[in-house]
Amino acid sequence: MTTITRDEWLAEFERVLKSHAPGDEGLSVAEISASTGVSCKTVCLRLNKIRHRLVVGSKFAMRLDGRPTYIPCYQIKPEA
Repeated sequence: MTTITRDEWLAEFERVLKSHAPGDEGLSVAEISASTGVSCKTVCLRLNKIRHRLVVGSKFAMRLDGRPTYIPCYQIKPEA
């Protein structure tokens, strides 16, 4: 298994975020996982390590039973 550094992961995360529509609330854990090719658990662990740089929002989604819900989504704040 190949290990990447925190900076490499941040660069990849920023690239994925920029590929989505402007004005979007951010990406969910599942969307980040699908775009970067790592598991949702790994995404959560990495997001936790950079939580001081995250802006948390929410998006509308449909649950499996067809009911509406909101899911958390994330964006990275620019470094000061």
